[in-house]
Amino acid sequence: SVGGLVGVNADGAEIREAKVEGEITGENMTGGLVGVNTEEAVVRNSIAESSIEAKERTGGLVGWNHGAAVVRNSTAQNNVNGEERVGGLVGENTGKGIVRNSTAENNIEGKKRVGGLVGLNEHGDIVQGSTVKSAVEGETRVGGLVGMNETEGVLRDSSAESYVHGDELVGGLVGINADEAVVQNSTAEGEVKLTQTIGALIGK
Repeated sequence: SVGGLVGVNADGAEIREAKVEGEITGENMTGGLVGVNTEEAVVRNSIAESSIEAKERTGGLVGWNHGAAVVRNSTAQNNVNGEERVGGLVGENTGKGIVRNSTAENNIEGKKRVGGLVGLNEHGDIVQGSTVKSAVEGETRVGGLVGMNETEGVLRDSSAESYVHGDELVGGLVGINADEAVVQNSTAEGEVKLTQTIGALIGK
């Protein structure tokens, strides 16, 4: 795991009021600030302004947020380039990970599960005013806010104002919403372009 500040933030540790600039490269679990945020660790009031290039679990702020870890009141303003599970703020949010009151304003490119805020949200929450103003490009499962929201993932009180482009399963808000996942009180504005399955809010 690779992070602009810390590779792994774990065991209830907290990072706050941090700022990172520069270029970051990695393979898996790569973030502008933290590679892996886990085991009830917290990232708050922090900013990443960096260019990130990796493969899987690539995020503008955190690569992988899981294990009841929390990202709140934080911002990513950068370019994010990955392959799978790529997000403007968090690449993958799983295992009851929480993202609150956070924003992403960036350019994101990936292949599968690509989102303006989170690439994959599974058994996790994205709540309370998380917003995106980004250009998001991918191949499949591409969303202005979340690429793939599944398995009881929850997305609420959030908004996306994005240019979204992909080949299939593309949505202004969510690329694909599946397996009892929930989208509530959330909005999308912007432009959506694709080759096959499209949804103004949700691709499928």
